[in-house]
Amino acid sequence: IDAKGDQEFTKIEGQAFNEIVKKRSDIILATGGSICYSNMSEARANGWTTVYIRVPYKVLEKRTDAWTNRGIVFLGKTPKELFDERAVLYGSAADLVIDTDGKESVHNVAKKIIDKLNLN
Repeated sequence: IDAKGDQEFTKIEGQAFNEIVKKRSDIILATGGSICYSNMSEARANGWTTVYIRVPYKVLEKRTDAWTNRGIVFLGKTPKELFDERAVLYGSAADLVIDTDGKESVHNVAKKIIDKLNLN
C-alpha cells in the first residue's frame, strides 16, 4: 500500500481473487475488500458457497490494533463507515452467515460452518 497506493492495492486484490476463482473450486478466501473489488458473481456461478463470519466492530478494532496493523484501504472513510458498508455487502452476498463474538476458537467457528453446510 505504501509503495503503490490504495487504488493499486484494491486493483491487485480484486485481480488475485478473480484469478483464484477461475482456477480453483476448493479454496477458502478471506479478504476484507474482496467483496468490493472482485467478481463475486463469478465465484457463485462456479458453485462457490459464500460464508460471512460476522464479528462485532469492537472485536475487529481490537484485533487490528485500532486499524493500524493491517493493510486496510479506507478510501477516505472512517473505520466504522467502512465496516458498516462492508457488513451490508457481505451480508447480502452470503449464502451463510455465522455470528461470532470473536472469543470462539477457530475450531469452533469452523465446526459451525461445517455443521450448517452439512459437510460432516
